[in-house]
Amino acid sequence: MFHLQFVVVVVIGLQALAVKEIVVLNYSIFQVIH
Repeated sequence: MFHLQFVVVVVIGLQALAVKEIVVLNYSIFQVIH
């Protein structure tokens, strides 16, 4: 059960990191366009 919770936490953390990267990338592209 502990391992399952650990995997869930890692997956959520990676998804949050990916979302942050996408937001930063989109913001950079938006700045370049304007």
